[in-house]
Amino acid sequence: MGCDGANADSTSVGSESAKNPGSGSRNNDGTGNGADCRVARRSVGVGEAACVTSIGRRPAGGAGRYAPSPTGDLHCGNLRTAILAALWAAQDGADFMVRIDDLEGVRKDFDARQLHDLSLIGLTWNDNVMYQSRRRAQHRAAVEYLREKGLLFECYCSRKDIRDAVQAPHGLSGEQLYPGTCVNLSEFQRAKRRAELAEQGRRPALRLRPHVEQWTVHDQLFGDVTDTIDYCVIQRGDGLPAYNLAVVVDDDAQGVSQVVRGDDLLHSSPAQAYIAYELGISPVEYIHVPLVVNDRGQRLAKRDGAITLPQLAARGIDAHDVLVWIAYSIGVRLPKDLAAPVDSTRVVPIAGSAEHTVNDPGNDCGAGAHTDSIGSNSATTKGGNSKNMVTHGSSSNRDAHVSTGGACAGERELVEINQEVIDYMIAHWDRSSLSRQAVVFSADMRL
Repeated sequence: MGCDGANADSTSVGSESAKNPGSGSRNNDGTGNGADCRVARRSVGVGEAACVTSIGRRPAGGAGRYAPSPTGDLHCGNLRTAILAALWAAQDGADFMVRIDDLEGVRKDFDARQLHDLSLIGLTWNDNVMYQSRRRAQHRAAVEYLREKGLLFECYCSRKDIRDAVQAPHGLSGEQLYPGTCVNLSEFQRAKRRAELAEQGRRPALRLRPHVEQWTVHDQLFGDVTDTIDYCVIQRGDGLPAYNLAVVVDDDAQGVSQVVRGDDLLHSSPAQAYIAYELGISPVEYIHVPLVVNDRGQRLAKRDGAITLPQLAARGIDAHDVLVWIAYSIGVRLPKDLAAPVDSTRVVPIAGSAEHTVNDPGNDCGAGAHTDSIGSNSATTKGGNSKNMVTHGSSSNRDAHVSTGGACAGERELVEINQEVIDYMIAHWDRSSLSRQAVVFSADMRL
């Protein structure tokens, strides 16, 4: 897949298939067999040995994950993908992790709002929430590891330079690739371009110099997917790691073995799979699920009106209604007691929002803003309430640490009901019935 310009990053993850060149014979570091190397090491820091890349601690049953970027409230399509990721993990006996992919920081309090919405809709997760921005040292170590292997080169191009390239190539998926402008510059040319950037207050980006032209991943819904491996950005011009790199390193650190995400990212997987291979990271399974789209076939966006839990709540549609809609959209027919609407006299607010109130004078839902407690296995709210996050795959732990904390009794009631729905979905969902066709969203929650 093609990558964005020198100061850009793309959102993708990858795994390799056995048919990729070098999966059994290619030397990963010039000292030994690449495949053996990937299997032999998995538990020390990036760069500590020739084949070592991360602090991966993959659980015995593996792990799935959901990793939103904190740029806004999650819409119904995002929530549907999160639920599918949790269901896939639970049915496979894997843990379920949540990570905040905040390479460029958190806008407002959207991380807390997203975690709140995931909990409100009935999801629970293992372990602490990981924040990508707090892992700069691990990302830098991975960059240095690739640099030492001769897999990086400096790029001095702007996005406009790349966009305006006369003979820019295109990958198998049709995306414009990097034209190779800076790949084979001499040291004199590099020094000159570096000085020119410095005069503009800019620094060069670092791009991947791949040793292959294509890479293949296997997706559980789409089968084998092959795409061109571009000169992908690994470190941006501002010094931040590109998402291409960070997501691979962080998935490994969380022990992620399966990635469920929207099918708009299907052709992003081969590039990240190759990066993972060069870092010596074990491959993951991929499941690219259909998007939720508007009535014009476009993925949901702000222009589509009420698409988030707070917006829908203002119209009298609560998180339980949304969850029932999601269940039906993936082919789960809920029993009447679970599908029945929750008491409509309650309008459940999102924590920290003044948009909604609860029609119950006994509730204290209003201004408590959720904050994630990194370092403890919980998230807390103002007022001292806490909620532990554990997987639905471990019933004994979940019974002891169920996510029912919140700012008010109305939320706790809604969370408990929604967790019952999630449990039913885990037990009764037939993943083979999942269609690859996009789902059209309707604000009245009708399919």
